Amino acid sequence: PTRVDIAYHYTRTENLGTIRVNGLLSKAERSASNINSKFNGSTYGDGIYCARHPAAYKQYGDIGIMVAQLKGKVADFPAKFDGTIHSIVVKRGDENLEFTVLEKSCQCLPLFTFRWNNTVAAKIPAFQREVQ
Repeated sequence: PTRVDIAYHYTRTENLGTIRVNGLLSKAERSASNINSKFNGSTYGDGIYCARHPAAYKQYGDIGIMVAQLKGKVADFPAKFDGTIHSIVVKRGDENLEFTVLEKSCQCLPLFTFRWNNTVAAKIPAFQREVQ
């Protein structure tokens, strides 16, 4: 069985309008829809990068997005998307730095946005446990 879990994606404020209309998109999906937006690259493959920990990778944008993610068939990096793999997990030694690269937008649902601060740091882990 496939399960839905919570993850976090960071973006720039200027991308929020497009995300609200189209959801989070891979570079290929943005190109196919003629959507131009700034993105942070694709070191581990084209896809939607979602962190396991809410503070991880906040340097990639000023707005955090809590997402519900549906990983499907998962492989660990350095796997590549080949039609049978839906998500690639990148482990960085510390489980708080682990993240997943989702192949397509249909695998994640943005739930809400936040700006990281001490209040969010105190409340979001408990909220995540409650939602999960």
